[in-house]
Amino acid sequence: MGHPSLFVAIYQPRYGNFQHWALHLHTDHEDLIFEVDGEHPSFTKVTSPAKPTDSNTLIETLWVGEIGIPDIATLKQIVDEARVDNETLDWDCQEFVLEILEALDYAEIKQILKSRRGPIL
Repeated sequence: MGHPSLFVAIYQPRYGNFQHWALHLHTDHEDLIFEVDGEHPSFTKVTSPAKPTDSNTLIETLWVGEIGIPDIATLKQIVDEARVDNETLDWDCQEFVLEILEALDYAEIKQILKSRRGPIL
């Protein structure tokens, strides 16, 4: 029985030239993807029971870390409470992932992702 793990899933752009980022929770019993879909000003928060590898647009997954079983509820609560900012022009799925990682105190992966934030050149 493995420990629950959190990943960042990076996909080919859905809209424009920004890669799509989402969080993926993997446990022995479920796989959940937490993301925002759409584009400004109509982003919506979506939680899907799926694996990133189910998508043919997946580029890569980055391991964030193992989480304790009691922390799964905390993760889900943070995702539920995360805001969807349809007011700020440069807010998007990448910012959504970064804000959740900040709330979960995953500074190292957040710094790696911040260096990759933005459009594909």
